[in-house]
Amino acid sequence: MAQDDYTIESLDRSGPDHTRRAPPELLSAIFSIVCSDPITASKSMTQKFALAAVCRRWHQLIWSFPQLWSKFVAVPRSCDAGVVHLLKLHLENVGEIPISVLLGFQFDRRMESDGDLEIYNTILQLIFSQYSTRIGSLGIRIIDKSIWESIYIYSRHSSFPKLQSLDLEFRYDVLSLRSELRLWYSLFPNLRSLHLAGNAFFPAFFSSTNLTELGLISIHPDDAIYTLALFPSLTSFAIFSGLGSHRIPEVIPTLGISDGVILPNLRRFTWRVASAQTDTSLIKHIHIPTLNHLEWTWGSESGENWRCWEQFFRNIGRINGSIELSLGVHLGPLMAKLLKLFSCQRIRRLKICVRKLKNLDGCLPYLTYSPTTSQASFLGLESLEISLQEMINQVHIFPFLRFIAAILQSRRSPNLATSHIPLSALRIICHGVQLFPRTPNLLDIEKELHFLRDLKKPEDDFGKQLEDLMYGGERSESVKERLR
Repeated sequence: MAQDDYTIESLDRSGPDHTRRAPPELLSAIFSIVCSDPITASKSMTQKFALAAVCRRWHQLIWSFPQLWSKFVAVPRSCDAGVVHLLKLHLENVGEIPISVLLGFQFDRRMESDGDLEIYNTILQLIFSQYSTRIGSLGIRIIDKSIWESIYIYSRHSSFPKLQSLDLEFRYDVLSLRSELRLWYSLFPNLRSLHLAGNAFFPAFFSSTNLTELGLISIHPDDAIYTLALFPSLTSFAIFSGLGSHRIPEVIPTLGISDGVILPNLRRFTWRVASAQTDTSLIKHIHIPTLNHLEWTWGSESGENWRCWEQFFRNIGRINGSIELSLGVHLGPLMAKLLKLFSCQRIRRLKICVRKLKNLDGCLPYLTYSPTTSQASFLGLESLEISLQEMINQVHIFPFLRFIAAILQSRRSPNLATSHIPLSALRIICHGVQLFPRTPNLLDIEKELHFLRDLKKPEDDFGKQLEDLMYGGERSESVKERLR
């Protein structure tokens, strides 16, 4: 079978082998696509071995093409020796190309045997010692105390000249390890992208780096704002903090940011904080000349510190380009105020997330266009998404349908001013539509549904239940029965 360069297909006499005419560069590109599916990343590592077994030519291409070995993913429930062998093959065959490694470890160490721990240490020794100079991107999920101790020991005398991206998830308190973390972080002089989950980030450790992308999970929000002010080279910043993120922040020298901090390169800003026990007043000192993506989630049930955030939003010079503005707030008045702040910007994509339908009160004037008023209303809006976290019941269905119809009618009108761009797509996300036999305003609802059918485009997505009301569907008979 290995004497001639034939595929399995041609050996079975089912047809000619057309791949023999393809240049090696084309086949290598195809192999790279087949083995780089992000959905089946862990399976794609072994998929290259199946390709190599097809024929001699494919075998030679697979083993001589370093790009195919430049990504390694292992998130097993329990490690085995095969993972070590696979990792070593990737590290050996990648050549001079930086390799991307993503590893996952179990958090409950009681579930692991001594053999598992030995395999973990072998994996860490390969990455942080023997082949450290080949690592270009590194992600490790669930780092507990024993994993960190092994990482630190193997890293002490290693260099990481190619490492530019680091993504770590700590699952234990590392506040007592500041000296170790300071030394460890200094091993990555070319680090550009850093994502950390856990309280293993201290701003002072990175003051001399050229970080351009920073993502932090479970850091105190006040620490996050101070951190943002320390890195003028950032192009992307994101913070995700839940209700449990109440670690007392370090002493923050406000003098350094009291006169204002300008971030000229920042293009993406994401703020998702669910904690209500935060100050965040320092945010008013941050100035961003140009921003391409803003995502802001306000988790507090009160309007405390809103004025500081309002000042921050006013400190954003322009929002242009390909934009997604995602605002998730729990208070109705704030949503209308936010839309008013940004309605003058040339935003192309807008996402709105609210808890209740009443939180949209006061928003309609900024989401619709009226040629008789001078009020700006998102002149460049092409795509709008409205997300509700509650079910729409029989009382609210008519006001909601009228709300949607008003938006579509004004932004798809034939008389739309040339300064406005017609809305090309509207998406509605809700937790369901609850209708009862005695639904009020039945005639009005039927009129609105008919009106929406005329305004709706194929690009729109109103959700299955609303579209069932409009067009019928699997539950069309039950829906009609409820409306009668």
